[in-house]
Parts: sequence; C-alpha cells; structure tokens
Amino acid sequence: DADNKAKEDLLLQWLRQLVTDENRTAIARSIGIDPSNLSKILKGRRRLSTDLFFKLDLIYTSLVQA
Repeated sequence: DADNKAKEDLLLQWLRQLVTDENRTAIARSIGIDPSNLSKILKGRRRLSTDLFFKLDLIYTSLVQA
C-alpha cells in the first residue's frame, strides 16, 4: 500500500545516507544481512524483505525518537 511504499522509500534514503563503501560490511552485518545483498538493495536491484523492513523501521524509529 502507499504508506508502506513511502516508509520503504524513507528507510532506503536513510540507509543510503548511512552506508559508505568503507562501512557497508559492518552495517550489513549489524542488521543481519550479507554485504552483497545490502549493495543490491541500495542499488534497487533487490527489494527489502518484510523482516528487514521492520528491522530497519525499528532502528530508524528508535534513533529518531532519541
């Protein structure tokens, strides 16, 4: 639905701001995915899984509220 798509876009934009070539592996491991899969997600070649969507949403929300 439109709300989930908007939230996914926001999470991807936030994730792209966080990830650099130097820290991609560390960030991928900290959220429990393979670094190559993270690269594919950031390039738009793979969509966020439901589990990863909710995990990122939880992290993002906790950081924004802090």
